[in-house]
Amino acid sequence: MKLMKEKAIVLSVLTTLVASASAGFTFQEIDFGADHRDPAEGIIVLDHSFDAHFASLGVYFSSPTDNPIYWIGTDYGFTAGAGSLNMGNPTQGGISNYPLRVDFLTPVAFASIHGVDGGGDIDTLAVRAYSYEHGLVDQNSLTSSFGGLGGTVGVEAPSIDYILIQQTGSSAGLFLDDLRYIQVPTPATLPVLGLALFARRRR
Repeated sequence: MKLMKEKAIVLSVLTTLVASASAGFTFQEIDFGADHRDPAEGIIVLDHSFDAHFASLGVYFSSPTDNPIYWIGTDYGFTAGAGSLNMGNPTQGGISNYPLRVDFLTPVAFASIHGVDGGGDIDTLAVRAYSYEHGLVDQNSLTSSFGGLGGTVGVEAPSIDYILIQQTGSSAGLFLDDLRYIQVPTPATLPVLGLALFARRRR
């Protein structure tokens, strides 16, 4: 059953990509691996600073609960967590199921995140998509052990300005990986939205 759900998600993504490609939409993927950083740097804390690298890809990460966001390098000892985001410090253990907010500097029509874990407990990964006016435009969730290949949760709407990624479980939480999104073709608005978000975050 889980494999069938995963195939359905992949098929949905592929269908969305084919439909959007002809309309000039742009597909992006961030795998949080060595392409985005030097893996020798270990764990990087992405707090509320405006990260120029991710801004160039059209995204901004923040924590609604004001806890640090940990970007784990590919040199991390636990294979499932290598090259991912974690909402707690994995070197200290404990709870890491805090929410994550992802703002899109250019609105998107599709967004998904992949969750993976050691499979020792059952977690629920939920994604809620919002408009610029904070209206809920789509939501989806998956309850699983997230062991092995993990699981993906995606949302779709004509214009998504940000998503909230939330996870619940009896233990530490999930490693978050492979953020995928399809940008709506409004290139003229990118500098304006980027500067507006930057100014808002610095207040």
